[in-house]
Amino acid sequence: MDRMDFLQAVSRTRVLETRLLSRATIERMVDAKNIEDALKILGETEYSNVLGGLDRPEEYEKILAAELKRVYYLTYDMVKDKRVVDLLALKYDYHNLKVLVKEKILGNNNFENLYIP
Repeated sequence: MDRMDFLQAVSRTRVLETRLLSRATIERMVDAKNIEDALKILGETEYSNVLGGLDRPEEYEKILAAELKRVYYLTYDMVKDKRVVDLLALKYDYHNLKVLVKEKILGNNNFENLYIP
């Protein structure tokens, strides 16, 4: 692998890092009285655009799953060698395999919500 192949991806990642939640914002969310207040604080950040797909505050995991998927698609788009991103995503493949094995062993198909796309 040539280091120059990753120069643009690293630069772009550095710019995107500036949009991450700050320690202060995370602490405010942790100190929030309830989930609605925490989501209001999140609405003041770069993540306000993803809150629109939320029907109820208790469904916040939908936002997390959508953001995870978006970040992996973005990362695949940034790098030439997709194997690097595949290695980072490998933990989710292992997680899904564990869920599949649990389904087979327990004979229970109620684990659909545990799969990570």
